[in-house]
Amino acid sequence: MAKAKKLPSGNWRALVYVGKDDNGKRKYKSVTAATKKEAEFLAAEYALEGKRHKNGKLTFEEALANYIASKENVLSPSTVYTYKKMQKKNFYNLNDLLVDDLTQEKIQTFINTISTKLSPKTVRNIHGLISVVLRTNRPRFKLVTTLPQKNKKEMYIPTMDDIKKIHGQIRGSEMELPFLLASQLGLRASEISGLVKSNVDSDNLIIKVCQSYRDWE
Repeated sequence: MAKAKKLPSGNWRALVYVGKDDNGKRKYKSVTAATKKEAEFLAAEYALEGKRHKNGKLTFEEALANYIASKENVLSPSTVYTYKKMQKKNFYNLNDLLVDDLTQEKIQTFINTISTKLSPKTVRNIHGLISVVLRTNRPRFKLVTTLPQKNKKEMYIPTMDDIKKIHGQIRGSEMELPFLLASQLGLRASEISGLVKSNVDSDNLIIKVCQSYRDWE
């Protein structure tokens, strides 16, 4: 992905490689925008559009990269980070396939394969990302995939004695504040990890950046 650089004017510019001229010199398309993210998004969009015109079709890898780039300015940083992490690790069997060639059978086979290595929750998250990429590029294609059953866990609710003992063990450590937020205010791990200073004032705690995996599907 092209990296944007700040111009003296305050705008940001990214250069997109578009090939070589008749003399073998590399040619670039200049894309300028008011922000770094916008310039990089426009550059990625231009590059992928060029590939689409050149090849006629997108691979899943290209379609996924395009989708993530298009959402960087509207999704929470934690969600974008998770998307990129999944992009690097989980789609090796799909990356080289053309989006137009993906079938329910191929996706079911992929899900069956990764289900032997990953937890049901992780598999469902991966399938959710596949679903939104396909919905973006092939809106008429509907996935009806059989997913692994969720693991049923027995919930244990700690007693006040449990909470006091744990607090005593971690008092003064970097874990104390997250523990208090969870045990005293009922915040989930994703809510705690997404907190920034601007979420807190003298009287209130406002959650702005947490997004459930359920929102992906």
